[in-house]
Amino acid sequence: MMQDSIFTISQQIIPIEQLDSIYSHVIQISHNTDSWYGISSIFLSVLSIVTSVVTIFGIASIYWEWRKYQLTKECQKSIILDLIRHLFINNVILDVVKDKCESSNYKCRPVEGVFARFATLDSDTDLGRLSTKSEHYEIIHSINTIIRNYNITVNVAEKHFSDPKCSKAQMVFDLDEIYSRSIKLTEKLIDLGGKLNLGITTETASEYIRNYYKKSKENTEEKNNNYYGRKMNLSDVFDAKKEDRKKDIHFVFGDNIV
Repeated sequence: MMQDSIFTISQQIIPIEQLDSIYSHVIQISHNTDSWYGISSIFLSVLSIVTSVVTIFGIASIYWEWRKYQLTKECQKSIILDLIRHLFINNVILDVVKDKCESSNYKCRPVEGVFARFATLDSDTDLGRLSTKSEHYEIIHSINTIIRNYNITVNVAEKHFSDPKCSKAQMVFDLDEIYSRSIKLTEKLIDLGGKLNLGITTETASEYIRNYYKKSKENTEEKNNNYYGRKMNLSDVFDAKKEDRKKDIHFVFGDNIV
């Protein structure tokens, strides 16, 4: 396959007219020097030159294929890291919702659409495009299933919280369910990044999130029971983004929105 690619490239880059020109120059060299003798010698010399040119472009083809592979790996890495970041900011918002609900003894609920926005894009459930190797099938299939179930969970929570008659127990269950599924998904994505040799670890994922949002606060309270503080060392970023999101999330209290 690579050989066919090399000859295709050579034909595209060296048209017949240019090959004729090369041949003509070789003939002139033959007439003006005594180093080459006979038609067969000239033919072999032309063939040697053409072969050399084809080889050069073949090497160039191999290099660009390698570069394309490298860019694809970078794209794979970006997809996984941004999914992890998406789950991080979802849990920041989830924490804002949980604090507000607990402070009102679950007499309030976030405005419509907050949980629905947690759902991932449809393309994010097609992680099979990241690898075609059979050895990765099991973990990719598992992650696709977890993403699908996570999306179902946030949409069910959206429905429950939109119902004024929804019980406190159901609300508490939904919030915990979203959080636990997102953490499980985060750890699976980090594991996948390692298996695909993308250099993704808990530390690199943490660094990606930190760089994405930048550090905005230095003095924050460490929360030992928080996954992002305990496992990813991101409690400062988490708390800073939480303060930002408090201004964006509105809640329904009876007939009032605050």
